[in-house]
Amino acid sequence: MLENICWITLTHGRKEIFSNSRTSWYENLKGNIVKEIIIDDSGDLTYFDWLQATYKNAKVVKVGYKQMGFTEAMDKSFSEAVKSGCDFIFHLEEDFTLLSEVHLEKLVHLLKNNSDLSQVVLKRNPVFEHEIKAGDVLNSFETIGVETLNGIEITKQNVYWSANPNLYPINVARLGWVFGDNSENRFSEKIFQRGFVSAYLGTSQDENICYHPIDEDSLKTGIGY
Repeated sequence: MLENICWITLTHGRKEIFSNSRTSWYENLKGNIVKEIIIDDSGDLTYFDWLQATYKNAKVVKVGYKQMGFTEAMDKSFSEAVKSGCDFIFHLEEDFTLLSEVHLEKLVHLLKNNSDLSQVVLKRNPVFEHEIKAGDVLNSFETIGVETLNGIEITKQNVYWSANPNLYPINVARLGWVFGDNSENRFSEKIFQRGFVSAYLGTSQDENICYHPIDEDSLKTGIGY
């Protein structure tokens, strides 16, 4: 029996970027995705209406009547994840492009059989200066190491819980996001203190699975990180 997956995407109003990147995910993301949710943090009713009209199979959820920022959007995302009734959540932000096919059943199998894993992250290209200097995202910070689990190579780490494209089990969302400054770092501390680790699919020697724009206008353009 296949586990149910809910696909949640965060957006804050970049219509062209959202629509262009979306095509790659519809074409290459494979799995038992039974629900699709779009978290709209644009604060723009015209954009909200466009999302509803364009992506009719998705539930579009407004964060607020103005742009609320990353922390509020993640809190809304976790809330919707819990309400979805799904076993696993695929998390995405609007400006990532998927470069090759990803079969989510393999990631589900990893998460079901390795209870210490809080997520399986799809490796992206280096975008920040320290990552570019290191030559690969996984060379830019200290990792726990590479393991082969259920025939799949992963790289474990406990530096940060990544909001890059990833699959996570619903029990992660049930912990609740954290509020305040640097919420991504603070949620990482929260989850790693409970004995979880994060895993990237593949190693530093493997090709990137997804792409994020490198220009300054695209790096953390939202608010409230």
